[in-house]
Amino acid sequence: MKTKSLSRSAAVVAVLAVILAGCSSTPSSPLARFDEEQTAEDALPEAAGDHLSVDATSVRFLWSDDDLSAYAVLSEDGLPCLVMFSERQPSGIEGCGAQLPTVMTIGGRTQYALVGDRDSDVELLNGSGGWQKLADNFYRD
Repeated sequence: MKTKSLSRSAAVVAVLAVILAGCSSTPSSPLARFDEEQTAEDALPEAAGDHLSVDATSVRFLWSDDDLSAYAVLSEDGLPCLVMFSERQPSGIEGCGAQLPTVMTIGGRTQYALVGDRDSDVELLNGSGGWQKLADNFYRD
């Protein structure tokens, strides 16, 4: 009888441990796309400067147009960063932050934002102006 009781108790503890582990787990990355496999599209342009302090294995392509291209990366310290390249900045510029969204101003007026996966991250932007979604996790004001 005592053995059955101990077995049941052990089973209950094991089930609770699994449930609680699921509840307390945090995402391994600030963006889900960092957990995906890197593709050829995720490589930074050849002109990318050595001044960029990013983890090359974390580079993820976000968006491009005729003059600009944008990438989500992790800094060497693991912070989420937005890196952008243009004809004026062929070696790239980066903006990193301890949390998302990270906003960068290009050309003195246009703002771009790297936004987290949570709806609340997008709501932060939408509450402050007319942000337009250009790609998943990437907006322009």
